Amino acid sequence: MSGEVERWVSRIRQEILAHIENHPHASDTTDGIAQWWLTTTASAPLALVDIALDRLVAEGRMHRITGPDGVVRFSAWPPAGPS
Repeated sequence: MSGEVERWVSRIRQEILAHIENHPHASDTTDGIAQWWLTTTASAPLALVDIALDRLVAEGRMHRITGPDGVVRFSAWPPAGPS
Protein backbone atom coordinates (compact mmCIF):
# COMPACT_ATOMS: atom_id res chain seq x y z
CA MET A 1 0.00 0.00 0.00
CA SER A 2 1.39 3.42 -0.90
CA GLY A 3 2.36 5.97 1.71
CA GLU A 4 -0.43 8.31 0.59
CA VAL A 5 -3.05 5.57 1.00
CA GLU A 6 -1.68 4.70 4.43
CA ARG A 7 -1.92 8.36 5.48
CA TRP A 8 -5.56 8.50 4.33
CA VAL A 9 -6.45 5.26 6.12
CA SER A 10 -4.74 6.46 9.30
CA ARG A 11 -6.65 9.75 9.24
CA ILE A 12 -9.96 7.98 8.58
CA ARG A 13 -9.24 5.56 11.44
CA GLN A 14 -8.53 8.47 13.81
CA GLU A 15 -11.76 10.22 12.84
CA ILE A 16 -13.78 7.05 13.41
CA LEU A 17 -12.16 6.58 16.82
CA ALA A 18 -12.90 10.21 17.72
CA HIS A 19 -16.54 9.74 16.68
CA ILE A 20 -17.05 6.62 18.78
CA GLU A 21 -15.38 8.30 21.74
CA ASN A 22 -18.03 11.03 21.56
CA HIS A 23 -20.86 8.69 20.52
CA PRO A 24 -20.06 5.28 22.06
CA HIS A 25 -23.36 3.70 20.97
CA ALA A 26 -23.15 4.87 17.35
CA SER A 27 -23.71 2.25 14.68
CA ASP A 28 -23.77 2.70 10.92
CA THR A 29 -22.95 1.25 7.52
CA THR A 30 -19.76 2.08 5.65
CA ASP A 31 -21.72 4.63 3.59
CA GLY A 32 -23.23 6.20 6.70
CA ILE A 33 -19.88 6.38 8.43
CA ALA A 34 -18.33 8.05 5.40
CA GLN A 35 -21.21 10.52 5.13
CA TRP A 36 -21.91 11.34 8.78
CA TRP A 37 -18.91 10.41 10.94
CA LEU A 38 -16.04 11.76 8.85
CA THR A 39 -15.26 15.44 8.58
CA THR A 40 -11.76 16.13 7.24
CA THR A 41 -11.65 12.85 5.31
CA ALA A 42 -15.24 12.95 4.04
CA SER A 43 -14.00 12.90 0.43
CA ALA A 44 -12.10 9.64 0.97
CA PRO A 45 -13.03 6.74 -1.31
CA LEU A 46 -15.26 4.14 0.36
CA ALA A 47 -12.59 1.51 -0.24
CA LEU A 48 -10.30 3.38 2.17
CA VAL A 49 -13.08 3.67 4.74
CA ASP A 50 -13.53 -0.11 4.42
CA ILE A 51 -9.81 -0.66 5.04
CA ALA A 52 -9.89 1.54 8.15
CA LEU A 53 -12.99 -0.27 9.46
CA ASP A 54 -11.44 -3.70 8.77
CA ARG A 55 -8.39 -2.68 10.79
CA LEU A 56 -10.51 -1.40 13.67
CA VAL A 57 -12.45 -4.68 13.69
CA ALA A 58 -9.18 -6.66 13.66
CA GLU A 59 -7.95 -4.56 16.60
CA GLY A 60 -11.15 -5.25 18.54
CA ARG A 61 -12.09 -1.54 18.57
CA MET A 62 -15.18 -2.00 16.37
CA HIS A 63 -17.70 -4.77 15.74
CA ARG A 64 -19.02 -5.81 12.33
CA ILE A 65 -22.69 -6.76 12.62
CA THR A 66 -24.67 -8.30 9.77
CA GLY A 67 -28.39 -7.82 10.24
CA PRO A 68 -31.07 -10.29 9.15
CA ASP A 69 -31.52 -8.13 6.06
CA GLY A 70 -27.85 -8.66 5.13
CA VAL A 71 -26.91 -5.05 5.81
CA VAL A 72 -23.50 -4.74 7.47
CA ARG A 73 -23.12 -2.17 10.24
CA PHE A 74 -20.18 -1.22 12.39
CA SER A 75 -20.27 -0.17 16.02
CA ALA A 76 -17.96 0.16 19.01
CA TRP A 77 -20.34 -1.64 21.36
CA PRO A 78 -21.68 -5.17 21.22
CA PRO A 79 -25.29 -5.27 20.05
CA ALA A 80 -28.06 -6.70 22.19
CA GLY A 81 -29.37 -9.99 20.93
CA PRO A 82 -28.14 -12.15 18.05
CA SER A 83 -25.80 -10.67 15.45
